[in-house]
Amino acid sequence: MTSERAQTAVLGVVLLVGVVAIASVGILMLAAETTEELEQQAENERIEQSFVELSQTMSTTSATGDTTEVVDFAAGEHGAVVMTETGHINISADGPADFEENISIGTIEYEADDGTRIAYQAGGVFRETGTETRVVTAPPIHYHDDTSTFSFPIVEVEEEAQINSGDVTISHADTETYRNLTRIEDSVVQINVTSDYCVGWENYFRGQTQAGAIQESCDENTDDQVVVELGLTDLKGAYEQGLYAVGETGVDLRCESAHQIIAGPVAIEGGVDNDAKECIDEDWRDDAIGIDPDETLPPLDRVIEKMNESVKDSEAKSFDGSDNLEGGNTYYADDGVTIDGQGANAIEANLDEGDITLVIDGDLNIDGELEIKEYEDSRSLDIYLTGNLTIDGTAATDDFEFEDPDGQHISIYGTSSMIVGGQGSEFEGTILAPRHEAALNESPNTAYSGNQEDDCEIEETGEYADVCIDGGNTEIGGAIIAGPTLINADQGNIALRWDEDLEDHDPKLPTDEIVLPPDLTYFNIVEHKVDVEN
Repeated sequence: MTSERAQTAVLGVVLLVGVVAIASVGILMLAAETTEELEQQAENERIEQSFVELSQTMSTTSATGDTTEVVDFAAGEHGAVVMTETGHINISADGPADFEENISIGTIEYEADDGTRIAYQAGGVFRETGTETRVVTAPPIHYHDDTSTFSFPIVEVEEEAQINSGDVTISHADTETYRNLTRIEDSVVQINVTSDYCVGWENYFRGQTQAGAIQESCDENTDDQVVVELGLTDLKGAYEQGLYAVGETGVDLRCESAHQIIAGPVAIEGGVDNDAKECIDEDWRDDAIGIDPDETLPPLDRVIEKMNESVKDSEAKSFDGSDNLEGGNTYYADDGVTIDGQGANAIEANLDEGDITLVIDGDLNIDGELEIKEYEDSRSLDIYLTGNLTIDGTAATDDFEFEDPDGQHISIYGTSSMIVGGQGSEFEGTILAPRHEAALNESPNTAYSGNQEDDCEIEETGEYADVCIDGGNTEIGGAIIAGPTLINADQGNIALRWDEDLEDHDPKLPTDEIVLPPDLTYFNIVEHKVDVEN
């Protein structure tokens, strides 16, 4: 072996040893970093669990009153900070309830060396990293639309402090009740949370509510604020009745100079008396039910208002009652609509390309003919109406058979003050305008176009029916959900026939954007303050 080759071999060995040494150092450094990360993750998990136990103990202490509890709290080397007034929760209700409560909230916060933050706030525990905010323990907001109850016991810190690992004492300091109501009707409850942990609150609400409940997300403003509305997001089963009459008038259904003119299930507020039973076909009379005033369907006023505001500022097509309607389009009328074309001039609504949405700011008067064509599947003409409805003509599918109606292809939605009048009408569809009380009472029904003003007067009360239908040849196939109803037809003629397929048909409401007001029979907001200290 020459000396040059020997030197080359030695140099190669030295370089190899150097590479191995560098690689070994890299592996050791990587192992050290991985070990530190694992240790930090383990500590974060331990502290997170400690915050959960702290939250549970604070809740127990606030509920039991003058007790004092001690917990073994883990807060790492740096401890946790107790801060007051770091955000606020605003709870309000619109409509008749009309209240607003603004409650300041504080935070107990731990921050790890890796930037992870774990925090207690108003009963909830949140964990925030650089990439996400997670709800560890949900805030104690209890809303149940099936039981019509809402409660929110807000557990708050009384004073600022620094708490370290070890024994932490929790004692009840004060309780203040903000609202304790037994009834909220026609009002939507809104919760507005402003917090450094806004995303955590938003994630909680998104997991508990439907899309329409979130009115403002944290990303939509710069104030770390999320706005949520609590209410109903559907009206399943709304068409389970052929006639649904609500009004608190004492008499919500009457038929005059005729008997057995409703073929279908009937629901009446307060109960079905003998005079009302006489209006119902014998095959359906036993199915008639009374409605508990506390369980009536909610009004659609907010939905109609929302639809009107959004569509009038959109690129919707204009409609004045003289042109045909084409499927897949949205139409808007800003000053009511009268449809009076007949025969060759009848207005056609062609559903071959999809649903049609028609929003009318004002009244709808159908004197002529509105004909639905190409209505396969569940496609429909959906009319949202801010005013009143008069049907003296025809609104139906082009092959309407009263003995077997197909009532899902025309849907008319109205407010709680919408009144309905008609004589000699043909209507195949649904009218959905629920309410909690009568709209008219002693005021005449101006939607009814008959000659005699007292045609719509209910004799027993002297009050006027919100829905007044007259005429021997009246044929309505579908369902009417509205207020006190008076139907007058010739002896032996059925005037209203329920479409049984409607039992599984739900209203098409924009509840992905807005919620409906629930009827709450219990509503409670209370703030508990507790002292937290080593």
